[in-house]
Amino acid sequence: MFIFGYTNDCWINVPFGEAKFSDITNEDLFEFYPAVCYLASRINEVAPNAKVYWLLNTD
Repeated sequence: MFIFGYTNDCWINVPFGEAKFSDITNEDLFEFYPAVCYLASRINEVAPNAKVYWLLNTD
C-alpha cells in the first residue's frame, strides 16, 4: 500500500501540529501531524496484512 500525502497540506501551509495518538478531535485533523497519526493508527484496521510505504511531498 502506498500512501502519498502532504501535497495539499504543503500547498496551503497547513499547521504541522504535534503528535497525537488518542483523543483526536475533528479539529485535530486539520493539522498535518495529528492527521497522519490518526491515519497510521487506522491502517492496521483497514489493511492488516499490507506492507505500507509512506511518501510525503515536501514542496
